[in-house]
Amino acid sequence: MYSYSQISMQPIFRNTPFRDIGWQISLCFILAFTLFSCKQVGTRQLVKVVDDFPENYSLNSLPTNISTNYYPMMLTVVDTLLLICDTENEPFFHIYNLKNFEHISSFGEWGHGPSDFADPVFWHQFVIKDSTFYIWIFELNNLTLKKISLSEAIDNNIPESIPFSRIQLPAETFTTSCVLVINDSMVVGTGYEARGEFFVFDIRSEQLSWKPFIKDLPGSIWKQLVSEGLLNEYKLGTMSAKADGSKFIRTYIYNPIVDVYDSSFERIFSIKTGNPQMPSINRQNKQFDIHTRIFYIGSFATNEYIYLLNANCTLNDYMKGDCSSFILEKFDWKGNPIAKYSLNESVFATGSFAIDVSRNRLLTINPDFEHEAIRVFNLQ
Repeated sequence: MYSYSQISMQPIFRNTPFRDIGWQISLCFILAFTLFSCKQVGTRQLVKVVDDFPENYSLNSLPTNISTNYYPMMLTVVDTLLLICDTENEPFFHIYNLKNFEHISSFGEWGHGPSDFADPVFWHQFVIKDSTFYIWIFELNNLTLKKISLSEAIDNNIPESIPFSRIQLPAETFTTSCVLVINDSMVVGTGYEARGEFFVFDIRSEQLSWKPFIKDLPGSIWKQLVSEGLLNEYKLGTMSAKADGSKFIRTYIYNPIVDVYDSSFERIFSIKTGNPQMPSINRQNKQFDIHTRIFYIGSFATNEYIYLLNANCTLNDYMKGDCSSFILEKFDWKGNPIAKYSLNESVFATGSFAIDVSRNRLLTINPDFEHEAIRVFNLQ
């Protein structure tokens, strides 16, 4: 099933589908061309190799009867609520009851006031405090995180009264595309120009640092990625955190690897679900070859499980819209494989999905269904 081994180990902004804004604002990508130092390199030591899953299922989607007469880009589940984000149109956020998918409220107008937003996105992260659910929303252009009470959002009354309800990231993170707040005191994130796997920002001291890159390719290929300006493109991926903030994960589009970190930002172990590929580079265009495989385009974490969305296709397939074999992979927080679900349809380029834990359901976005883009899969 799996074994341990000791081994070394928010898009492509050129002519591939990842150039779309959907990829830019939802994937936790790192795309830099110059900010690399050979001293900022580490290796993976403890890797859990997964060869198979104990349970395998094939799933068909069902409509949710949510009329999406707007442009859904992201979705997440918070307790009994489904939250959908339309990054292009006001109101930006729409809240539904998970039980029957009835619309409850919409909020979020353009602006810079307490209840206004500018280029808002989110990454499934919510906080429970005094029985109140808060969600972290990030304003891309302002580099500002806002912690919003969903009950106040439903009433369209969002004050700035909670401690650390607004976090301003430093200017050095101006290309940040994905951020997570850990224990209300630290922020981790990635961006287009990165100096490591992710940055760590101390909210109180306002100190910024970077976790070193993990070297997971032979030296010659690693050097080629650096010289061609493709290292951080190779490091594209997602991040998700447990609701209690005790652990978070870092995944990769071009590598079937999941790194699991604790709240002190130390890597505990990694999960490897396939053979790391040697990137094929089109040197004329300075980009990855269209036959390069892509893996994890989305992730979702609960306090019990890790869920990963595997595109399971090549860049060429994706560019043609022929990725039709998406796979949802489920692990526990010890790295044990639980189940693999083969989906009967594609998922929107953002890779946005969420898990309705109480009903054991997968929720996705598929614009092929036009005004019924929100789809639901019943997990076995």
